[in-house]
Amino acid sequence: MAIIGNIIKGIIHASEIISSEFDAAEEQREVLKDLLETAKNTEFGKAYQFEEILKSDTMERDFRAKVPFHDYNQITEQWWEKVQAGEKDITWPDSQIILL
Repeated sequence: MAIIGNIIKGIIHASEIISSEFDAAEEQREVLKDLLETAKNTEFGKAYQFEEILKSDTMERDFRAKVPFHDYNQITEQWWEKVQAGEKDITWPDSQIILL
């Protein structure tokens, strides 16, 4: 039984280390960077200068400044209608997204 107790203590200790080292803001920056990197050569990425945003030391601020808020109708009219028409590399590389 001592072995099981030691295993449980080890798991608890490991989870405390993992959770204390987790930085949600840094994780979000990495996700944003990955998304921008993937979409930088799409029409959307070129229009909103994803390549320049990626080079910036203030990536999040530049993203907020350069990429406007789109409501459903705006993004449909400006971008998704092209996707629905079969064009590629509009908002995401090499894919046609099924929009309902």
